[in-house]
Amino acid sequence: MLQADDPFQNIDIYAFMKPHAVPHFMQPNSVLLQTRTPFELIQLIFHRLSPVIVFKYRRVCRYVNLCLLDPGFARQNAIQHAKFLNTNSALKLFFRWPPAYQDIYSATILSASTEIYWVRNLSWKPSATLTLPASLGSLQNLTHLHASHNQISGCIPEELCLLSNLEELVLSDNAIEGELPQEIHRMQTLTVLNLSQNQLTGNFCVELCQLTRLRTLNLENNRLRGKIPVEIRNMDSLTQLILSNNKLDGSIPDELFCLEALVHVEITNNQLEGELPPTASMKNLEHLNLDSNNLSGYLPRDLMMLKSLTFLKLANNHFKGDVSAITNIKNLKALYLESNQFTGDWSNVGNLDQLEGLNLSNNSFVGQIPATIGSCSNLMKLYLRCNEFTGSIEFLNDLKHVKVVDLSNNQFSGRLPRSIPTWIQELKINNNELDLDGVTSKSLRELLPALRVLDVDGNYNLGIE
Repeated sequence: MLQADDPFQNIDIYAFMKPHAVPHFMQPNSVLLQTRTPFELIQLIFHRLSPVIVFKYRRVCRYVNLCLLDPGFARQNAIQHAKFLNTNSALKLFFRWPPAYQDIYSATILSASTEIYWVRNLSWKPSATLTLPASLGSLQNLTHLHASHNQISGCIPEELCLLSNLEELVLSDNAIEGELPQEIHRMQTLTVLNLSQNQLTGNFCVELCQLTRLRTLNLENNRLRGKIPVEIRNMDSLTQLILSNNKLDGSIPDELFCLEALVHVEITNNQLEGELPPTASMKNLEHLNLDSNNLSGYLPRDLMMLKSLTFLKLANNHFKGDVSAITNIKNLKALYLESNQFTGDWSNVGNLDQLEGLNLSNNSFVGQIPATIGSCSNLMKLYLRCNEFTGSIEFLNDLKHVKVVDLSNNQFSGRLPRSIPTWIQELKINNNELDLDGVTSKSLRELLPALRVLDVDGNYNLGIE
């Protein structure tokens, strides 16, 4: 396995040498360069220079540039410095060498490699544009290619799709652009494809759906458009699908929610619309996040029966209907339903005893929050603002780990509980019908030493400081 650690980590190895370091016979005005010295002689002079520095001299003059780009020179230099090229340090330079040198390096040093991990030290800023070498396509033994955080730009070369044994391709956090090559369907051994945090464009590549062994597909934070194709039904090994922060539209195809192996689905911040398909087949689903789309309609009843679900976020859509039965999903640790048109009561919220975060804000929920919410002993964040909840807020006494509470803009009434947990960091109870006789902001801050955010305005009898 080749891995580019960081022997040069804070050194810009491609900064041009200072003028006084350039030998006099390589200066642009030297007789040697002005007399059109034969290619062979120029190459003979330069081939002893290390691959770390030799290509800096391409800017000496156009003639030297042509000499150093010649495949013959690449061959000579590679032979001269074979020992260096077999080190991990050389891998860092690979993406910046001229194509002829990349070809030689791939055909010799990398030809037997099964894994390449090139993860840049984040403090190192490349001084030149990096692209994916087409010569990577010749590495038929390669099973893992990871090159994240390298500011790689340009398109993915079609030659990369010739890697018939590649299992993992991870090129996240770069500046790769253009469309995915249609030839990607040839990569039948791929199990992990992560191209997130790039600038990919075009429609969702339907050829991806021919990768039947793919388990992880992550294309988030790109510029992809169009619909999720129904051919996704062929990806029956898929366990993780992340398509967030693109411009995908249309409805979620039924075929997607029929993939039984799915464990983790995130398709947030797109333009998806329509109703959710039936979810009965998704028996292994643990994480579903469809935040910030244009989805609408009623939730499918079988969603409430997904026993493996631990994270559910449907916020910022246009869903409606009674979701009281959602308290049947007893393994939920995070439930975010804010900014929809949901209704129902939460009298059975105590069933969710694994819950750590609950956000029901900006809906049309009614009724009281029962004392049994104390069964949610791990609850740390509770957001209920902008609903029609009523009754007292005595339930706060029973929340042993809660740190953030937002009950604003409801119809809660009664007195402030005597035993509010002292570790609360954020408390918003403004715009309710609470009787705060004798309570001031100052007295609350003294009572709750960890408090950083407090809003109690819009209630009755609030004391004057």
